[in-house]
Amino acid sequence: MKILLFIALLSSTAAAQNTTLPTNVDMTLLTPLETVLESPETYLALPVTVEGKVVAVCKNRGCWAEIATEKNQKLRLKVRDGNYTIPLSARGKTAYATGQLTALQLSKQQAILYLEHMAQDAGKAFDRNSVKAGITIYNLRPSALKFVDN
Repeated sequence: MKILLFIALLSSTAAAQNTTLPTNVDMTLLTPLETVLESPETYLALPVTVEGKVVAVCKNRGCWAEIATEKNQKLRLKVRDGNYTIPLSARGKTAYATGQLTALQLSKQQAILYLEHMAQDAGKAFDRNSVKAGITIYNLRPSALKFVDN
């Protein structure tokens, strides 16, 4: 009996650590994704809500999703590894995400490694010589996330 109780507690603890984010998205902060992507530095210190179609989800741990505008401008939603999971079933749905925009500065060498990794994950070829300088990657760290069927 004690062993079963221990297993039940262990299972419930593991499930609690790997859950979805709250869905109470703040629609009063809704800003067109195109606007955020045109001048992302403006939104770095502010909470913001964006909307976009989910075009990709991390297949390994569900730790990120990529949303896109109709013009295929993209922004990555990055959740804290191990705390939350973005379900693979979100792909193709409309996402509403409230959170904090972050900027990650990569040197040229870091950019090569990052872009090479992304290309490998996507099953695409990558030319290391195509990277001429460092890059800045913008991610939204959502505190609330909601998926809606189209």
